[in-house]
Amino acid sequence: MRQYKREELSLGNLARMKAKDNKGKPFLVFNGLDLTYDQFNEMVNRTAGGFAAQGVKRGDKIGLMLPNSPELLYTIFALAKIGAVSVPINTAYKGDLLEHILKSSDSSMLLVEDEWLDRVAFVEDKLPGLHKVFSRTPGGAAKPTGLKKPLANVRSLLDHPAVEPDAAMDHGELQALMYTSGTTGASKGVQVHQAHGPTAALAFIDYLLLTEQDTIFSPMPLFHGIGFWQGVLGALMADAKIVIADRFSASQWWPNIRKHKATVGMGIFSVVPILLNQPPSPEDKKHSMRAFYLGPSSLDKAMHDRFGVRSIEIYGSTEVGICTGAPYGENRPGSCGRARDSVYDVHVLDDLDREVPPGTPGEICIRPKVPFSVFSGYYNFDNATVKAWRNLWFHSGDRGFMDKDGFFFFMDRQKDALRRRGENVSSFEVERVINAHPAVLETAIVAVPSEIGEDEIKACIVLKSGAAVAPEAILDFCQERMAYFMVPRFIEFYKALPKTPTEKVEKYKLRQEGNQGITPATWDRDKVGYKVKR
Repeated sequence: MRQYKREELSLGNLARMKAKDNKGKPFLVFNGLDLTYDQFNEMVNRTAGGFAAQGVKRGDKIGLMLPNSPELLYTIFALAKIGAVSVPINTAYKGDLLEHILKSSDSSMLLVEDEWLDRVAFVEDKLPGLHKVFSRTPGGAAKPTGLKKPLANVRSLLDHPAVEPDAAMDHGELQALMYTSGTTGASKGVQVHQAHGPTAALAFIDYLLLTEQDTIFSPMPLFHGIGFWQGVLGALMADAKIVIADRFSASQWWPNIRKHKATVGMGIFSVVPILLNQPPSPEDKKHSMRAFYLGPSSLDKAMHDRFGVRSIEIYGSTEVGICTGAPYGENRPGSCGRARDSVYDVHVLDDLDREVPPGTPGEICIRPKVPFSVFSGYYNFDNATVKAWRNLWFHSGDRGFMDKDGFFFFMDRQKDALRRRGENVSSFEVERVINAHPAVLETAIVAVPSEIGEDEIKACIVLKSGAAVAPEAILDFCQERMAYFMVPRFIEFYKALPKTPTEKVEKYKLRQEGNQGITPATWDRDKVGYKVKR
């Protein structure tokens, strides 16, 4: 792999450079479509021409609510080439959260899958700054919709000459607003610059010893940093190939790995227990995969003994990319590795921002050593930016410790957020929706342990005086107004919530009840067969 100068790390420059260096070499495979590096760059340039024809200019914010698809990738790179700003949106979002992201990001245009147009129509009256919508309709023309805003087809953006844009983008230019889960407030747009994603990709390449001989198989959503920064940019910068799937399937995991001769598989922490819980088979080691990213280091030995695969664990976030990891094959069980000290300072600090001794828990805090390797702030959330950058350290809100050898260990989240099936969930946003139910007085959302790792969501609800409502009715209300992965699994009704003298809910007490937050009075949707629609 070539050595990159810092000023080369802009998305458009990388696509252009790799098209020249790797002409005719396979790059992207998706649902029967195979593209070489130069073919991919040609489609990016066509799309850039389409946006330019629409009057999109430098600094414009463009919402992208598309599933894993070539069009999503063409669009992100095309916007980066002309200096416009991508706003990737989780495809499960709807209602207040979708409205908030489009409004707070100042998105003037939205690309959306045809089947989700009704979600846009539901909130469009509250989006005066959104001027045009493009629908991606795999089957042809967009279906009739109640949408009032001008509607066109995404395919029309691709029907332009493949001319390389004239605009030169440097590595410090704003490239995207990546929305991260809110805690005490609404989700915030992380300002990501052109070099931010490529910096994370270089860490991914180093920790997996990725080369041009590798093939990555990824079912990770491309609106997330893991899927795009590490997967797509990692493959691009390592001159490797990437195979992208629609979504994760346990039954199809190994057939896909074998079919594509993949050497690296991508997923989230909960995928590893799912794979290990499948019945043993004589075929367990009959494949080409050597590494799984992102997997817990505590299960590295189990993965290696059974499948011959290394489990790669790192620590990072949307704001800072990848700032710790272990050299390939040198995992320390339970650890997320050492600091990537050529790029970041990573320390564990106390409440007064003093470094604590090895083995002592504290907050994991980060600051950059190279330009544009971390975010520059939260877009339109100046107060949150100032709070996050206290004393010139980015305060992650994550609790952990470092051992005497410099290995970091993540413990838990200090901030009021949850992690479910690889998705960050804001308790604030779930509470806001449930509190809007006419029978509900107040709600506290807490994390309880999941059987396959990470969190499950419990709603602790106080009803209004004289009100009565079934748990199923609460979930029905939620399903219409929030992403499927935000819908609580557990519900318990309380006469009152425990509070401090200043009326703040003492969530730690709710988490300590019964068996780690689950009591005999807790209703479990899985036990009654309640199904959440995607």
